[in-house]
Amino acid sequence: MRSTVNPLPLISTALLLAVVGCGPGESTTVEPGAAEESASPSASPSETVLSPSPEPTDTSAPEPAETDEAPAPGSDADTPPVLSGAPFGTSVAVPYPVGAYEHEYVPGNTADVVYTLGGVTSPSSGQVDFSLTVDVPHLERVLGFGHLSAECDAGGSTTPASVTITTYEAEQGSYTFPGSCGVPAGTGSLGITVTHGTETVVFAGSVS
Repeated sequence: MRSTVNPLPLISTALLLAVVGCGPGESTTVEPGAAEESASPSASPSETVLSPSPEPTDTSAPEPAETDEAPAPGSDADTPPVLSGAPFGTSVAVPYPVGAYEHEYVPGNTADVVYTLGGVTSPSSGQVDFSLTVDVPHLERVLGFGHLSAECDAGGSTTPASVTITTYEAEQGSYTFPGSCGVPAGTGSLGITVTHGTETVVFAGSVS
């Protein structure tokens, strides 16, 4: 009896060798499912999602709203500042050079001329009276009062004062000059600036 050989297994083996490229004497092991794994597409790379950065928070204090409203009458903002200075009734010493003539002045050789302003009263509405006393030391010369003046500052309202010059040239001694100035009605405090030549002295306080 003649045996019959099925040609299908031989054809399948030949095709498999042609596909995997195996030559004579080479062996290749194909794991089950390897073909499916190699044929499947590679996994796509991981995607990174960037979240938007939070916007910075403004921690600065809000600016106050501008207003055109005028301060209420009688409030602190409605009251102009009073000129500051030595209190009424106190004395201010100003050094003057000693010598009969300017070319005789020696640096550091001085004597104090003392100014005192007091007696600040209001005899009538809108007027303030005061007295200015000047104590003159021994300067080896006379001291002139021709350039002695004063002005009053009542809460921002400045007016020249009237000072009565009783002596125009003085040697050592004490000299008093009466003065007065016009001020707004109801003024309770003020500043008085005394100018004597190139020197300036400021007094301030309440009106009696």
